[in-house]
Amino acid sequence: MITNWSIETMERQPNNGLVTKIKWTVTCIEDMEFSNTNGIIELQKNDTFIPFDQLTEEIVLNWVWGQIDKDKIESELKVIVNDKINNKNNSTILTGLPW
Repeated sequence: MITNWSIETMERQPNNGLVTKIKWTVTCIEDMEFSNTNGIIELQKNDTFIPFDQLTEEIVLNWVWGQIDKDKIESELKVIVNDKINNKNNSTILTGLPW
């Protein structure tokens, strides 16, 4: 199963670039079925400051993962995808194209 985390956008203070909010998304994909969710976290000012133009997606994702239960979210999405796959495999109706 492919799990893809991404940052959609961030809010920052205009005077110093301090990031205050992060909107994130995660998608799990398997066998042409998917499930996704998103959320927003708020950051508190701390002693470590990284200038906005030096931030990477990896750094910001680590901030997100530090405030949420990453494993639980991924597990819940995987259950949804697996249920979709099982329902499709047990369906009496078929979908698709002949080419």
